[in-house]
Amino acid sequence: MTTALRAARTDGLSLLDKLQEAVRPEFAMELIHTDPTHPVFARGQCRVIGCERGAWTKLLCNSHYGRWTHEGRRDLDLFATTTGPVVGGHSDRIDAFDLRGLPLQLRLEIAYSIQIRHDQRTIRLVPMMVNRLVRLVIAAKVGSLLDHGLERWTLLAHEHGLTDTGGRAMGQLRFAWRQALDLAEGLDAEAEFARDTWRAAALGARPSPKKVPPICFDHIPQRWLREAVKRACRYRLGAGKAFGSVSIDERALRWFAAFLHRHHPEVDAASGISREVLEHYLSWLTAAPELSGNTTNTYLVVLRSFLQACHRHDWMPGLSGRAALYLDELPPRPRPLPRFIPEFVMTQLEDPDNLALLPDETTRHLLILIQETGLRANDACLLEYNPVIIDSAGWPCLKYFNHKMTTEQLVPLSQRAADAVRAQQHHLDSRWPARCPKLFPSPHANPDGAQPFSYATLRHRLAAWQQQIAYTTRPASP
Repeated sequence: MTTALRAARTDGLSLLDKLQEAVRPEFAMELIHTDPTHPVFARGQCRVIGCERGAWTKLLCNSHYGRWTHEGRRDLDLFATTTGPVVGGHSDRIDAFDLRGLPLQLRLEIAYSIQIRHDQRTIRLVPMMVNRLVRLVIAAKVGSLLDHGLERWTLLAHEHGLTDTGGRAMGQLRFAWRQALDLAEGLDAEAEFARDTWRAAALGARPSPKKVPPICFDHIPQRWLREAVKRACRYRLGAGKAFGSVSIDERALRWFAAFLHRHHPEVDAASGISREVLEHYLSWLTAAPELSGNTTNTYLVVLRSFLQACHRHDWMPGLSGRAALYLDELPPRPRPLPRFIPEFVMTQLEDPDNLALLPDETTRHLLILIQETGLRANDACLLEYNPVIIDSAGWPCLKYFNHKMTTEQLVPLSQRAADAVRAQQHHLDSRWPARCPKLFPSPHANPDGAQPFSYATLRHRLAAWQQQIAYTTRPASP
């Protein structure tokens, strides 16, 4: 029986039935045409005057990019105004998702993934990526993406010449496979907890501007230990711990599992975790050169809490009462001197001429707000459109959610910070007159402004900006 058939639930609906209900008419066609100006499905219209095709590299369509390259890559602006448009207008290969040639269920599975990308508005998905994926699944001669597991699809990609298996085409295949499996099995927390890979979205984790990686328990080779770790992590999530914090717990216990596998392979049950084994682990982990002092302390604190919880809740029957770590055995955390930003550095970062070199107003206002308030970048990226409230003395304060402390907080605003917030709101009103929900929306694939500014985007822009302004941490020698 194929995975697709096994995935059908007992509610009487097959995966095909569910797909036909879920896929909207505009995505159910064999040829899904796109607008070159669509914020999710395109990068804009070709910059050549009169060309109606979608752009890709250098904001040129594929045909004009090839023509520009053949002509020696002359000045782009001059090329765009002097060369002619491509005969034939729109191209189904470039400006449409071509799902022709696919059986009905497979076509709907891929169309369903395209529809979800459209609704999520978080990743740009251009037709060429999906059309490469379509050629692969046609060559595989399957009726459903679920007929093969992801490892098998990766091998098939190599066999059929799709060598960049970490690229966007394979990324969309993995995404489509996962969405089809979720639809078949039902996306709920219980189904996710039963798996060895947990995704934050499936468990209702709080939104974050950082990409939250899944928690993968299959790195723990001992099945008996893996099940206990999963119970502990589920308990921690239920107690209100952040998904990222629980991910650190799993990573810490993964080190303990790797230690047992490498140095004590004879431990095949909880009863084998003796005090002697723990003492060996304590000395082994403390001497691990790749771990900092803070990380070593964290991993041992996590293991200590895990063993206490296993004793309390009987998550590992047979665990010896002597299998415990004690507080006075943990290595101390390093106590570095207080850190501060030298005035020489702040002068560079606050210089108006330097700030003017940032790529857009949103990035500039975001940086000013972080400088003036000391907010973590993660928290600043998630601010709502109007986070300012006036206190009893008439002073403006910023209301935000501190994700590290999981609580709402207020911070007084300087005049410079308040001006930055008002300027950002004015900038947003000119682009989204109907009101953007976020103060700092993502600049890409975000037509309604609902997606927050990405921490990764901010970090990348600041790194490029530092190079542009010749940022240095040491003043020039006299």
